[in-house]
Amino acid sequence: MFKNLTLRSTKRALTTSFGSICFGSIFIAIIDTIKSLTKAESENDDLEVIIKTLNYCCNYVFSWIKNMVKYFNIYAFKEVVIYGKPYIQAAKNTWTLCKTDEMNALINDCMINTLFLFAYMSIGGLSAMITFITAILMDQSVDTVMIFTIFAVLIGMFIFNIFSQVIKSGITTTFVCLCGDSQALLQTKLELYEKIKNSYPSFKKKKKKKKS
Repeated sequence: MFKNLTLRSTKRALTTSFGSICFGSIFIAIIDTIKSLTKAESENDDLEVIIKTLNYCCNYVFSWIKNMVKYFNIYAFKEVVIYGKPYIQAAKNTWTLCKTDEMNALINDCMINTLFLFAYMSIGGLSAMITFITAILMDQSVDTVMIFTIFAVLIGMFIFNIFSQVIKSGITTTFVCLCGDSQALLQTKLELYEKIKNSYPSFKKKKKKKKS
């Protein structure tokens, strides 16, 4: 029942649920179009200062909305590819899911963004240090050392970014599956289920209510 879930979700994302993903992404395209129009209008020198200020404010508001929609879509798309739901239904379920206590507790306790920021800095610093020492030992010029060091930092952070996206995707998928269908975890990973149930009292209480 729970075998090859990643492969099945990937297949669904590329076939039957591809239209739902495109439909969810079209909202981002609409917001980007409106932002481009307001930005182009604000660069018009013939406009008054008040109109330009309003355009800049609108551009900022749409940027904020775009970030919120992108963040929301991260969880909505998980509902789409895991359960095969249409985007509208997945969005409704995601909104309901985000309002539950267990979802809020998990998100608030999640330090993954801080951890990734520290990891970016650490990998960038480590790449720079190794490249700098290697270039010095090879008797390279100062300019060459600086160029190699900068490239090493960028390459190291780029490679880590690839791995971090996989980790972030796994975390958001865990959020959605745990709060949406915790019984699946109970059947497959009983020890992990018990740890989460003991760590989050609200999660435990709501499961008891459902049983009753």
